[in-house]
Amino acid sequence: MEDVETLPALTGSEGLVASGAALQRVQTQFSTAVAIQRPRRRLEVIRACEEEATIAGDEFYYSWTVTTKEGKKELVEGLSIQAALAAARNWGNCGVPCSVEENMNTYIFTATFVDLETGFNLQRTFRQKKSLNIGKKYNERAEDIVFQIGQSKAIRNVILNALPSWLTTKMLAKSKENVIEKINKMGIAVAREKTVAFFAKHGVTPDRIENKLGGKKATAWDVEDLALLQGAMKTLLSGQESADSLFPVHQETTSKAEDVKARFEGKEAPPPPVSSEPTDKGAMERNYAGEIRACGSIAEAEGIFEDFCKTKPVQAEKDKVTKMLQSVIAQHHKADSGDPSTVFDGRGKS
Repeated sequence: MEDVETLPALTGSEGLVASGAALQRVQTQFSTAVAIQRPRRRLEVIRACEEEATIAGDEFYYSWTVTTKEGKKELVEGLSIQAALAAARNWGNCGVPCSVEENMNTYIFTATFVDLETGFNLQRTFRQKKSLNIGKKYNERAEDIVFQIGQSKAIRNVILNALPSWLTTKMLAKSKENVIEKINKMGIAVAREKTVAFFAKHGVTPDRIENKLGGKKATAWDVEDLALLQGAMKTLLSGQESADSLFPVHQETTSKAEDVKARFEGKEAPPPPVSSEPTDKGAMERNYAGEIRACGSIAEAEGIFEDFCKTKPVQAEKDKVTKMLQSVIAQHHKADSGDPSTVFDGRGKS
């Protein structure tokens, strides 16, 4: 795996050898280099990383979308690819080769962190979809940018997983301090306005941002929220995620502006967008329409409908079950009146 050859002292290197250092040629399948063998000084690494993080600030800090165990999408914060590279550079005597495999729909990147001083190495694989939406302005070179995004994420992930968490945590804290300091200098009220204006240019309305922040209204965003959104701005500008992936369109409610306008004009507000999934799992597990259809009486059908309404179904499902109830009631009335055109057989067929 690794062949180490100690070279004899040469002219100009006597001082190094006398001080206990040695010249080595390090050859591995990942890297070939001539390096000076000296122990890594971790406190010096910390100071260097924190210094760079303080200078870089928001260049090292960004946020992205993750899906929780409950299926909700949330913003999380972390270090950028620039921060990861700075950390590796200050850690020293390491390499991060990255290979790629390509299929019809994805690139599969395999990045390897190699610590030449300790012999430790770690691999991480990252799958990048070729269909990533990075915005219309990048259409001409979208494929190249998507490739670069995947490669950067693979390298970032393996570095941040390989390096000690005590180092990366300190870098994140320092870079975030810089972001928060800028927000405080600007003023939270101004920062809120600029944040809303920025995302508006990318087609993101305040309600979509509020939904991502757990329903927290824009007027209540604090410095921590604004810092997180600052990271999202960096992610959006770099093309690593689209506006729709960072802040999905909320499908359950009608826009308040549309609702107020409709009320003012004396019209009904437009119906909310239809979701393909009910909000209550019970509505998926129980076939209310089928049960109503099989009822032998109106009272029984109305009882099932009442249970159905308690599940708070989406509008599309509610319309379907309501229509079935109306059909069953109509069938019963026709049967009671002796209408020969319909035979109600207990299944509500029309």
